Amino acid sequence: MLTRHGAGYLAKDPQARTSAKNTQYATGSLVCSTRDGDLLANLTVFDAGLVDTLMGLRKGDTVSVLGQATIGCMGNRQRRR
Repeated sequence: MLTRHGAGYLAKDPQARTSAKNTQYATGSLVCSTRDGDLLANLTVFDAGLVDTLMGLRKGDTVSVLGQATIGCMGNRQRRR
């Protein structure tokens, strides 16, 4: 895992979730501007205080996050002929 910083705005309202072990957590999507265009970062928060903080935000709110990150890439889903 890497420690990363991201800053931007929420792409949609955060969602509260419950794990199979009945643990509360929250997810969200953060749009970060880069010199190559916008980057979409998925957020997952497990700390109870941070879950409350994230759930208090709405789409379009500005956010700055710092924490462990897993880097992934999604390609174009269109089929080539």
